Amino acid sequence: MKLTLMVPGPTDGTRRSVFGGAGGLIEPEARRARPGTAVVCAPEPASVETAGTVAATTRPEVIHRLSGPDFGRWTGLSAEQVIERDAAGLQHWLRDPDARPHGGESLAGHLGRVAALLDQFAWPDAGAVIVASAFTVRAACVHALHADAVSLLHLDVAPGATATITRNGTTWRLRTLTR
Repeated sequence: MKLTLMVPGPTDGTRRSVFGGAGGLIEPEARRARPGTAVVCAPEPASVETAGTVAATTRPEVIHRLSGPDFGRWTGLSAEQVIERDAAGLQHWLRDPDARPHGGESLAGHLGRVAALLDQFAWPDAGAVIVASAFTVRAACVHALHADAVSLLHLDVAPGATATITRNGTTWRLRTLTR
């Protein structure tokens, strides 16, 4: 089993380091999956738009459990704004993967949701392409590495990056992470 994970290209939100709400693509990239390859995506606009260009012959399936983390009160705020409004909360969130100072989803919660989807979803034998936010692709890579949730903050995954994870039986492995 092989899954190719793609991060959409840059958006206004990713350029401004906005929590959540990344918006639509600024620089769409022309990428194509092999004909007949299943393409699934997160519900965010940039993921749906990218998946539409990737799917050569099929309509991408939107899977809501692939969405990026819920940042609660921080959604739509830039990192600079969060520092101004909730510096202590941000520091807590960066140190404790179970912290939810914004009222949304913790890092551990996001990792658990993505891991459960990877482990339980009926992926096609031929594999699939997944288009999702950098945070969700990070979570898939961290799960494949069997690392803990704090590792989500130690893995750089840029807009346009691609990762490949493979599974033999019940064990996921990170094969590649490129940009």
